[in-house]
Amino acid sequence: MYTIADEKIIGNGTDSSGMFSSLKLVEIRCDTSADIPTPEPNWAVGSACFIIDTQDVKFLNSQGEWV
Repeated sequence: MYTIADEKIIGNGTDSSGMFSSLKLVEIRCDTSADIPTPEPNWAVGSACFIIDTQDVKFLNSQGEWV
């Protein structure tokens, strides 16, 4: 399970299907690495995921991967 602790809209546009979408910078908290969510298409590069049990922080890169 994860929680979105903070969310900021940093832009607007359309996705690949032409649907309107807000680009969001999110800050996520999860208990374990197994709880890291699959990134949503409108989550921005630099979004952060804090993993509580290991005290690691992962950031969303431009390929849509947590690193």
